[in-house]
Amino acid sequence: EGPALGIYRRAHLALAKQHQQAGRHVEAAAAFIKATEYPPNFGVGRRALESQAREFVAAALEFEAAGRRDEAEKWLRRAAADSLKSPTQPEESWSEHYYYKAVAHDRIGRRDEARALYERLARLNDEQQMQSAEPAPPRGALRFLLAGWGLKALGRNEEARAAFQRALQLDPANDRAQTELGRLSR
Repeated sequence: EGPALGIYRRAHLALAKQHQQAGRHVEAAAAFIKATEYPPNFGVGRRALESQAREFVAAALEFEAAGRRDEAEKWLRRAAADSLKSPTQPEESWSEHYYYKAVAHDRIGRRDEARALYERLARLNDEQQMQSAEPAPPRGALRFLLAGWGLKALGRNEEARAAFQRALQLDPANDRAQTELGRLSR
């Protein structure tokens, strides 16, 4: 059932992007939300460690673009409340969702929580800071992608650029790092 769920999610994310590009914001938001669902006929449900903050924030931004502020707020609050790790699991399950949870906090006015997450992500860029702060840090390109997002959110664009470039050195096909470098160049 797991592979079928993956196909289901990717299909809805692709639909969301198509709607997004066509300016159909409500439809895009609905497709992002649909990608977070677990159809009962697949026989699988949400894993304890799986956050959906990225999709919730994407849906919220689409609702905002459509002028549906209340609906956007609902999904931003849900992203901010989404758990990033299980209370029974000692190790972090690092993912892009850390950044999107920070974005959600930022957009609903919880600036202190957002800043704390952005700073945590920014520390991943420095080996010594990371080792002293994180018992199980992320590895590979993800580490530098998260660091770049944290640094960019804190206004440290040159350091962010270097982090995104490091992510691309480790994973030349990393489209998120490529996109962010493009945005920083503009």
